Amino acid sequence: MKKFNDEADKEMKVAEKLVQEEFDKDNPKIEFSKDYEARKKQFLAGISEEPTKKKMTKKKLWLVAAALLFLVPATVYTANEVYQFLTKKTNYELDVSLNQEKNYTHDKSYKLKLDYLPENMEKYEHGDKYSYKDHLNEGGLSFELLQITNQAEFKELYTKDYQETKIGEHQVVIIEREKLNKDAAFDFDTIVYLLFEKEGYILKTYVGNDVNEAEWKKVLENIALEETTKKEATPFQEAPKKDQKEEVIKKIDLGFLPENSKQIHSVGEKVKINTNGLFNFTINKVEVLDDLSQLEENNFRLNHEELLEKGILNIDNKLPTISQKIIKEGNGRTTVDEEIGQKENQVKFVYITATLENLADSTIENLFLQNEPYLLNKGSKGWVMDEEQVDFTSYSGEVDYLDSHGVENLFYNIPIIDGKEKREIHFGYFMDEDQLDKMFLPLFEYRGIDNLGAKDITWIDIRQ
Repeated sequence: MKKFNDEADKEMKVAEKLVQEEFDKDNPKIEFSKDYEARKKQFLAGISEEPTKKKMTKKKLWLVAAALLFLVPATVYTANEVYQFLTKKTNYELDVSLNQEKNYTHDKSYKLKLDYLPENMEKYEHGDKYSYKDHLNEGGLSFELLQITNQAEFKELYTKDYQETKIGEHQVVIIEREKLNKDAAFDFDTIVYLLFEKEGYILKTYVGNDVNEAEWKKVLENIALEETTKKEATPFQEAPKKDQKEEVIKKIDLGFLPENSKQIHSVGEKVKINTNGLFNFTINKVEVLDDLSQLEENNFRLNHEELLEKGILNIDNKLPTISQKIIKEGNGRTTVDEEIGQKENQVKFVYITATLENLADSTIENLFLQNEPYLLNKGSKGWVMDEEQVDFTSYSGEVDYLDSHGVENLFYNIPIIDGKEKREIHFGYFMDEDQLDKMFLPLFEYRGIDNLGAKDITWIDIRQ
């Protein structure tokens, strides 16, 4: 019996050595996640303990050795047979890739199927966006479906940490991002890549900070691609490939708005608009308020409790002084955003009275009032974007108050305007006191602005 135990010990050491060599191979394509490294260390420590009273049989010994081999990711042994995410993190830049010789034919169409949604969450009217009813179109979950042929390559900046794991039956990479200079009420600090290996798609999920981890994981555990017709299929894009030219990330330059531009209008000036109908729009008055007691609570986009929670309203409906971070913005690769100071700022509410006059006999429908003021400074050529890097996470960046509004996730939808109807509306924004002399408001601009001086953008100078 002693002879068998001695042989078993020798064989166990050989098995350990072989597997440890596989663990320690220098493979530049693979960087194991922290949870995997910890699991490997724990397992190796466990099987390296000296045998006590109970000796292993030869069969059990080789079962342990086999288990060790299964701990090693499939890419080490079958890189051209099984899809597996490969990750490499350099400073704050994370590369996520897939590579396999097999090509998908993609002769079937699929739609995204969610068998679970958190309570009070619903689908937004357009796109694969889901948000809580009391947060309207903010935060929540946003999905992007990407089709793969045999390879894909992704790059994520501002990566604080990441994890390779499985959710349900799917391989995933969970990425935690770190960006101090946020410009949305519910930023998307968590991004998840989920592989539909059978169908040949990757689902990229943006997780808002208002969705807790248990909830979004449960959503992804119960998500699937369901075969359907081309007409009913979820829209997708081709996943970027390794040989495609890397997109150079540059600071956004919106150009300038000429100081004497005919696109700039004044308070009190009647402006003709042709968006979903022909109408005149006039901003009659712009007021700056410190007390919101006289405004109807149900006309605010966020309810009273949420405004209190965000710290931009006191319990007596007065506007507070808040402390804001001054941010030095990082590049996301070698540096991240850094707090370099703080400043005190008085919150103000910009309250606007306007008149909308339908010039046609027909009704106007699907008119949305949702644009935010742009903060512009005078430059050498004209008005340019304000470059101050301050954390404005308390503010929505959208219309905060509208007394002629739609319901639930259609808050910005102005109710139907009858032919020849003339309607007075009131709307407003939470702003900083030092922003009041920089405000220019674009009117009914739905496409996104990539050039301040574009001839088809209508601006109202609402500086105070």
